[in-house]
Amino acid sequence: MVDIDGLITTDRAGLDPRHAPFAKSMPTSKDLLSIVKEVKPGALIGASTARGAFTEEIIAEMARLNSRPIIFALSNPTSKAECTAEEAYRVTNGSVLFASGSPFKNVEWKNRVYKPGQGNNA
Repeated sequence: MVDIDGLITTDRAGLDPRHAPFAKSMPTSKDLLSIVKEVKPGALIGASTARGAFTEEIIAEMARLNSRPIIFALSNPTSKAECTAEEAYRVTNGSVLFASGSPFKNVEWKNRVYKPGQGNNA
């Protein structure tokens, strides 16, 4: 789990008890790419409203680690989504399970049409 202060770690000062089950025994970092490489998550869930937080390099690393990476860019409106549907499908060569917080248009990639899901209202 990553928040505004970076990776939630067991040595974080003032660790909230509700975060303790998610805390990692590793150095604190705010570098999401480094965190993804170290933790090797199966899914990224974005709620940061930081457009571009899921960079192409991070998306590519998720695809390298997982045959079907899960990327939920849930911030809305779409202008604040951590990545776009097109970025997620293109960088993962269509293998991503993608959902967003606001509707994205269908993505045409390599003679296929991908229909991004909207996961925040499930």
